[in-house]
Amino acid sequence: MELGVSEQHPDEKFRHGLRLIEIAYDERSRLAELELNQLRSMNKERQGQITALESRVAELEAHMREANERANHVANERDLARNELKAVQRDMAKLDQFKRSILQSIKDEDVAPTLATSSVSHDHGLRGGAHNLMYGTQQLAGAHQYTPAIRSPATAATYSESYRTGTGLSAVPSRSNGAHRSAAVAPPSTPAYTEMQIAHSAPAPTPAPLGAPAPAPPSSSTAHVDGKDFFKAARLRLSYEQFNTFLINIRSLNDRLQTQEETLAQARNIFGPDNQDLFFQFKELLVKHGLT
Repeated sequence: MELGVSEQHPDEKFRHGLRLIEIAYDERSRLAELELNQLRSMNKERQGQITALESRVAELEAHMREANERANHVANERDLARNELKAVQRDMAKLDQFKRSILQSIKDEDVAPTLATSSVSHDHGLRGGAHNLMYGTQQLAGAHQYTPAIRSPATAATYSESYRTGTGLSAVPSRSNGAHRSAAVAPPSTPAYTEMQIAHSAPAPTPAPLGAPAPAPPSSSTAHVDGKDFFKAARLRLSYEQFNTFLINIRSLNDRLQTQEETLAQARNIFGPDNQDLFFQFKELLVKHGLT
């Protein structure tokens, strides 16, 4: 076999070597092409992954920007809420103090109806006593009145002077025994009787005209308003329903169900034109407690 090969011609050997080289080259090229295709497919996959990762990075960056903006917005809202909470706490402290003063005033006013009733009874007693005193004086003067049949101007003047000075009717010249008896029992002059004469002789006060303007409310700079005195006056001057409505109005202000302007408007309607001084005192109390 070796002899056969060795005996071959050199050209045949050369051609045989070239075929071997071609076969090896083709095999090597095929393997390189397969490897190149694999690398290309891998490169394509990597490019797809890179594109996906880039889009994911862009999406995450957008989310991060939105999160930063949301965080800044939440921080601003937190600061605003903290400031509003402090303001609400201050207002609640003022309203709580105002509520305690109102409750204390209501507790102190529990004895006000009894005092008002006794004051009214005492006033009625004084008026009744004055009326009885005036009626008794008039009856006594009518029972002992002396009317002579003929009286000269001098006699009439003397009678009026004696009656005014309280010396009785003894200074008047009598013409009958009945006149002496009237002069003997004439009532002496007393201060109460003199005051009654002055009260009846004094002219009545002239009522104000209907078109006259109402008096101006007292200024807060000249009059100091006390909460207890205000609620005592309001409870005495308002009716039971009006006073309860006024307390409900204040409770609505405490619960922040209405504004100060609405509270003042309802208070003006509750007090009415006859109690405008109470309205201005209530407004001054709100200013005093820092609620307007």
